[in-house]
Amino acid sequence: MRQFLKYGFLSLAILLSLLAITALLLPTLINVQQYVPEIEKKIFQVSGRRLMLGHDLKFSIFPRLTLSCSDIRFGNPPGFGPGQFLAIDSFEVGLKLLPLLKRQIKISRFTIKGLEINLEKRLDGRGNWLPGSLVDRGGDNVPWWPAEMGGLLVEQLAVPRINISDSRVSWNDRSSGKTYEITDVT
Repeated sequence: MRQFLKYGFLSLAILLSLLAITALLLPTLINVQQYVPEIEKKIFQVSGRRLMLGHDLKFSIFPRLTLSCSDIRFGNPPGFGPGQFLAIDSFEVGLKLLPLLKRQIKISRFTIKGLEINLEKRLDGRGNWLPGSLVDRGGDNVPWWPAEMGGLLVEQLAVPRINISDSRVSWNDRSSGKTYEITDVT
């Protein structure tokens, strides 16, 4: 019995060591940059807006699932100015792993630096912040949340801390001719 316990613990230790090494090496073995064009394409199909992700999309698994990226740009919908609706200098989100097994998303870290939001209201009263189905896309009325993503909904979402720094929000109301700006949002 003693020998069985000895080999059982040794096998368990080896298995846990291999899992830890795999979790540490997996992000270096998977090139997440190869998925950037597909992500940008899917976002365009869903929203009708162009998304541009920076060339440093990274993820890690251990000690928590972390996704980070910088230089993110999300364009205006058709019919609005040529500028960006949203720009982010750097973004990082960390998820706790075990709650994912219970269809719960528990975010341990949510950090945005250099957020810039450019709100625009046209003369006809439509805003560039409206979901895709409410923005005129030349008769193409595609919903902003596709039905095929319905199964991804989670039972619980928890975000204990959100850090936003060095941010700016601007509002251009073309119907009234007024422009507003909030700077240094933290």
